[in-house]
Amino acid sequence: MAAAPAKTSITFPALQKRVNRELVRTIATHKKLFLSYGSVGRILFAEMQRALLAPGKRIRGSLVLLTYAGYTKGRMDIAPAIPAAVAYEFLQQFLLIHDDIIDQDDLRRGQPTTVAQFRHLVPRHVPAEDRNHFAKSMAIVEGDLLNTLAFELIVHSSLSPTVIMKAVGSLGRTQQEVIIGEFLDVFFERDWKGTQKSYELMVYLKTSSYTFIGPMMLGATLAAAPRAVFPRIQKFGALLGLAFQLQDDYLGVFGTIETFGKRIGNDLEEGQQTLLTTLTLNRASGSQKRYLRATLGHRLARADLVKIRGIMQETGAVADVQRAIAEAFEAALQLVPALGLTPSISQTLQNFVYYLQSRER
Repeated sequence: MAAAPAKTSITFPALQKRVNRELVRTIATHKKLFLSYGSVGRILFAEMQRALLAPGKRIRGSLVLLTYAGYTKGRMDIAPAIPAAVAYEFLQQFLLIHDDIIDQDDLRRGQPTTVAQFRHLVPRHVPAEDRNHFAKSMAIVEGDLLNTLAFELIVHSSLSPTVIMKAVGSLGRTQQEVIIGEFLDVFFERDWKGTQKSYELMVYLKTSSYTFIGPMMLGATLAAAPRAVFPRIQKFGALLGLAFQLQDDYLGVFGTIETFGKRIGNDLEEGQQTLLTTLTLNRASGSQKRYLRATLGHRLARADLVKIRGIMQETGAVADVQRAIAEAFEAALQLVPALGLTPSISQTLQNFVYYLQSRER
């Protein structure tokens, strides 16, 4: 059960709003350049703007700012970290675009994905069989563009050359890890022989690294935090990422499209390895296992989803995953004081963990 958040001088919602305002401002500064490329530039800019400003939590950019404030005596002057915070939002959108293509998702946060949006813009002369390829190609290129813009934002910031080099290195390492994590995710997609260990490695690389560890490492780097805190940030982020992904996997099967923002059961249809599916398959009876292997990785009828949910509950997989979620969140909370942040920022970070613990999307 999540505890009630305490009041702090810097709140996470305030940081989220700040990131969103700066995101709007940064996008606007690129409009003139994109429009100079004519009609194609207008299409590219319009979709980039729509995707970046779609409803979202702005977690990564906000964590950059929060961590920076926490290691600079909690002051409200977080302007030096703004370009890096916005860069993380650009990086995230690049990764989401590619992830949606890989997962063949048409919905993200309840809105059309970039490839789904581009599918409506395919010229009429393009043959039907080539329309999806055309849309995917445009989406891939837009994602690549957002990636380059992320690094450009940091390079052209007012930070010192030394800090810029460290920040670019930090962002680059995070990008490498999440791409390897995505590779593992694709590799294990149809391989139901995955273990809990392989799942946790994938979660660390694909979720913990770029959602929690990377942004906090970048904020700490910008603030010239003591070297001793970086391993603690890594441990905290790993636990929080595990809890977050386990929760995401659970909501992807037992949530609702209205709150989760994506079609329920999609991960099952894509054959994605999760701890929930791994535990279920390992414990299922012979007949249950045969049913699951014949069903997972294919389009599911509503009756199939209901039956799979029942098997997951019968095997105890759901109870164990929910227990693991609670334990990981609690372990992360216990580590917050060791991060060496100012008391107010520590409380804000704890409130953020409570918020994640109670989320439904």
